[in-house]
Amino acid sequence: MKFILPSHRGWKVRDLYMYPYQDSNRSIDERVEDLLQRMTLEEKIMQTDQHAAYYFSDNDADGFVKELHLEKLDELFHGNSVGSIQLRGCTAAQANEIQRYAVEKTRLGIPFLFSEEALHGFTSKDATCFPQQIGLAATFHPELGYEMGRCIATEAY
Repeated sequence: MKFILPSHRGWKVRDLYMYPYQDSNRSIDERVEDLLQRMTLEEKIMQTDQHAAYYFSDNDADGFVKELHLEKLDELFHGNSVGSIQLRGCTAAQANEIQRYAVEKTRLGIPFLFSEEALHGFTSKDATCFPQQIGLAATFHPELGYEMGRCIATEAY
C-alpha cells in the first residue's frame, strides 16, 4: 500500500505495510499478540522506561522548552520507542513534534505516553510544593488530599 504522509519538510510518498497490530479493525488481543511478537527484548524493556523532554531540548531560565533537538532521540533510543516522555516545559505544538517522531521515526511506530508528575505539586516555577503523600497520609485528614489535588490541578491548568 502507498500512503501520502505529512512530514516536516512537506508531503512525501512512503511505502507502508499495515501490520496486524496497526489495524484497528482487528481485536485488541490479536493486535497485542502481533506487536509483542514483533518487539525485541530491548524494545519491551524500553517500554518500561521514562524520559524527560529536557534530555533533548534547550530550556530557558524558567524551564520552558525553547528548542527541541529530536536528533538526540536517535542517540537515546536507537530507533526504538520508549514508554513515557515527561513534557515538562513543552507547548502543545512541541508535544506534537515529539509524538510525530515516535510514530514516524521509530521502528514500530509506537506512540509515546506523555506524563507529568504531581505527587507533591505541579512541577513548574512558582508552583506550590506540598508534602509527599506519606506525609499527607500521616495527617489523617483525607479532605486535605482533596484540597491539595484541586490546587495542583488549578496550577497545572
